[in-house]
Amino acid sequence: MAQQNLKKNVIFDFFQITAKDSDGKVNDFPMDMFAEKIVDKLSTIVQRVKQINGEEIYLNSLPKDEDYQYFHIVRRRADAPAIGNDNSDQLTDINLEENQFVVEDLSILFDTNLCVAMFQRNRNSIGPTKILEYFNLLLSDISDNEQKILFQPIVRNDTFKALKKKDVITKIAIKTSDLANSNLPHEMKSLLTPTILDGLELEITLSVGRSRTKTIQKDFADQVINSVEQNPNKILSANVSGGNKNINNTTYNVEPFDLLRGRLIAEYSFDLGDKKSGNHLKSASVRDQMHLLYNECKSKIIASLGNRSN
Repeated sequence: MAQQNLKKNVIFDFFQITAKDSDGKVNDFPMDMFAEKIVDKLSTIVQRVKQINGEEIYLNSLPKDEDYQYFHIVRRRADAPAIGNDNSDQLTDINLEENQFVVEDLSILFDTNLCVAMFQRNRNSIGPTKILEYFNLLLSDISDNEQKILFQPIVRNDTFKALKKKDVITKIAIKTSDLANSNLPHEMKSLLTPTILDGLELEITLSVGRSRTKTIQKDFADQVINSVEQNPNKILSANVSGGNKNINNTTYNVEPFDLLRGRLIAEYSFDLGDKKSGNHLKSASVRDQMHLLYNECKSKIIASLGNRSN
């Protein structure tokens, strides 16, 4: 039986990068110049390692092409996982040498013209909050200026309008602190009884998975979307993916939407090959795809920033 290739779905977030000086003035922050100073003053990986909340984080590489500056950031773990197999109930430790670590990495693309960064978001990698803290620690190492780097999420102003242009909905993910008293449809509220949910947060995800023909029932999807738009009270997060149908009834042009905060999001499913080929997502492949996705989103970014020139 042929082995299916592994897939990894990756979400990308977008932030405007600014810095606040000692007088409280906020300006765009040139991350490309920041990268040059890091290479000049912190030339080795050892110099870039920082402890943040008990974790070691470091800037591994700073590749650049004619359009964008990139940052490859790694979190390393001192503990190593074990491995198992189908023929034994025993787990085998992975033995690491003294200078080896289990690592989780991500890439960041920086647009030098718009001062906007695109962040790879993995389930187990470093989040934007820790990356921001890390960058500010590096900034204090290489500069005497009392600046503080800031991340401002890129928010699209056409979230619901753009979503309503989609023919089908392929995913709904809702998080609520009070399902019974929310404005969500009865069909969703009836999934669990109020006594079970009393005082608890609940996350509900409905998805067609990787199918390109299945869809979530339109009437139900419209009810959920309209309820969040009209009354987001009691909703902690609401994310929906929608696409269009072609003449062969196949879904294409699927986009994720943040209904509550309106954040601009991009999404891509990477093919990792089979498990024997190694399933680590190569940073060069991620950068190539980020380049393409960013260019696809650029008009939305410019509109969000107030039609700044590119």
